[in-house]
Amino acid sequence: MNQENNTNEKDAALRNFFLLLILIFLIWAGSGWWINHFYGGGVTKRGTFGDMFGAINALFTGAALAGVIITIVLQQKELALQRTEIALNRKELSRAAHAQQQSAKLAAYTALLNAHTQEAYHIQDVLEKRYPDGNEELVQKFSYEIKMRNHYAVKVAALVDE
Repeated sequence: MNQENNTNEKDAALRNFFLLLILIFLIWAGSGWWINHFYGGGVTKRGTFGDMFGAINALFTGAALAGVIITIVLQQKELALQRTEIALNRKELSRAAHAQQQSAKLAAYTALLNAHTQEAYHIQDVLEKRYPDGNEELVQKFSYEIKMRNHYAVKVAALVDE
């Protein structure tokens, strides 16, 4: 809906611009007829009449030049603002990428810890089912197995950190 309104406004502005151009052309073309009709009587009389507008011509030329200079200054300011905005966007994108990396690392650590814990519980359940009375040698072996898995988890976490 908003884009449709934007398009309609642009079309209306373009239409008004062309109507203004046509009006200016008609006034320009009509001025030749008007000067010839009311100030007829020779080229010198029309030339003298035209010379009256020399100062106005210089005034409009100066105003046009001032408009161009103002436009250039405004564009420079706008470009400086755009550069600042782009730099801020780069910083924000960099921060977002870093946060995403940290989030991925955290997710990997969590998954690794969950897998490690589940495996340890599984090993403990298997040992308890096979040896319900307990076995000191198996407890030591289980402890060694857990230490090895912890060591492996730390190595994987270090790889994820890189």
